[in-house]
Amino acid sequence: MKKTVLFVCSLLVAAGVHAEMLTLDECQRLAAENYPAVSKYELIEQTTEVSVQKLNMGYVPQLKFLAQATYQSDVPTLPEFLTDMPEYDAYVQSKIGTGKGSIKQEQYDKGNYGFADPLQYRLALQLDQVIWDGGTIEAQKDVARAQGEVQKAAADVDMHALRDRVNNLFFGVLLLTERMQLLDQVEALLQANLRKLDTLYVGGLVTTADRAMLHAELLSVQQQRMQLEYSSRACKKLLGMFVGKEIDEYDGLQKPALLDVLPTESQRPELQQMEAQLRLFDAQEKLVNTSVIPNFGLYATGFFSNFGYDIFKNMFARGLRPDAQVGITLKWNISNFYTFNKTKKQIDIGRQMVNTGRETFLFNMDQLTGQNAENIAQYRAMMKKDEEIIALRTEIRQAAEVKLDNGIIDINNLLAEIQKEDKAKNDHASHEIEMLKQMYEMKNRTNN
Repeated sequence: MKKTVLFVCSLLVAAGVHAEMLTLDECQRLAAENYPAVSKYELIEQTTEVSVQKLNMGYVPQLKFLAQATYQSDVPTLPEFLTDMPEYDAYVQSKIGTGKGSIKQEQYDKGNYGFADPLQYRLALQLDQVIWDGGTIEAQKDVARAQGEVQKAAADVDMHALRDRVNNLFFGVLLLTERMQLLDQVEALLQANLRKLDTLYVGGLVTTADRAMLHAELLSVQQQRMQLEYSSRACKKLLGMFVGKEIDEYDGLQKPALLDVLPTESQRPELQQMEAQLRLFDAQEKLVNTSVIPNFGLYATGFFSNFGYDIFKNMFARGLRPDAQVGITLKWNISNFYTFNKTKKQIDIGRQMVNTGRETFLFNMDQLTGQNAENIAQYRAMMKKDEEIIALRTEIRQAAEVKLDNGIIDINNLLAEIQKEDKAKNDHASHEIEMLKQMYEMKNRTNN
């Protein structure tokens, strides 16, 4: 009873851990998730978002600090007809004191009044607020977003190139698996015929050399099987690095279904990249157009200086005094007209280059997909012949085995027929895998 329970439990555990076949689509999905370059998408999103946020700061009031010191070659002074009047000197003496706006005694004794100080200094804060920038900030944001789309499209191109590499490894493992299975069949045939020879050898109907010849061929097949096994392990290891899993965790690779070979419009990421580049040119042209539009803004300035807006007070009282100013500004960079047309022409040339690249790319893709279609048709035709050849080779090999069963010993002929049958089956397997590879290569080239 205890043994029965353990047996049932072992069956349940085995069923629970039963692996599944790995499909090509699953391989592509896992490879895309595991590929390090996939992190580029998030980084591009973050970069674009930060760029747009920085540009939005252009709408926020801008605060500037200014420190300035200058020496003037000429300054405002009172005219002589005022300084010669008796009332003037009486006024000056009345202003002597230590309070704010007063003339210091030392300043009066030196005659340091009646004119502005040629050594002027200022500490200022200025607040600027954009009212209308001609659409420059919005155009810059459009350019930043368009640049992000171009970078994403470039990442799509890199990710799409990964599909070809995964396809090559996947179909390589499939072909090696098919060849190993065919060698297993050959090995089974050789072992079956070797057992027949052993029986005949006991009866004295075959020589040791006949048995050795068949046994040597069996060892050769086992050696080929070993070579294929090592090659398969290497391919599986590389494929496992792409998908991020051990391929041996699965029951094997599932052979993909046949595809209908029909002409379809290409959806390659390279074309999307070119479309994104054209949208970037449109955004850049919009930004160029805003460069010749006047900008309006408000400003407010507060400062401490020894030379304020009250010129008369500047001539008598020395020292820092506060002043302020508010106003509206109009800024128009006329010099941008010098390069306006040339910059737009550069953008037009860029568009033409992208369109030319698109036409060239489509032309090359048409050539390659056309070659894929021809190869697929060729492999279909060859596979039909392979099936006929296999049927005939199997019949001939079976006839050679019947001769051996009847005591007619011709080991060389038997080995030759087994090898020819194996070659025919290998050709059929190779043509089938190559045809599938061409189908999925064509699918990848059109991205449909």
